[in-house]
Amino acid sequence: MRTGDRTPWVVEPVSGPRPYVVTGGRTHSTHDLDLASLVKASQAGRGMELESEHELAFRLCLHGPVSVAELAARMRLPVQVVKVLLSDLLSAGAMVPAMPTVTVNPADPEILERVLVALRTL
Repeated sequence: MRTGDRTPWVVEPVSGPRPYVVTGGRTHSTHDLDLASLVKASQAGRGMELESEHELAFRLCLHGPVSVAELAARMRLPVQVVKVLLSDLLSAGAMVPAMPTVTVNPADPEILERVLVALRTL
């Protein structure tokens, strides 16, 4: 930007509400969530009246567990904003934490051998 140039700094117009409006001014979530935390929609949430951003997050989780990072990308919102929204939904019972499913038998000899080799290299 040249001196005296009056062109705006922002190239793209901001669309949608500002993040502090979406979260009601809150900056911290009430649940311990990280980027890899998985959440899914609960049956109890299907009949709830939700605000638009909460509703979008809920709908994105209807078909199975979704990570916080994936929701932030799909919703085009900062991760911290999504964490606050998810905390609201978790507290209301509209969402539940989802545990990843393990498809590997932990007693599999091949896995145990790999763990043993890894421990020996430490």
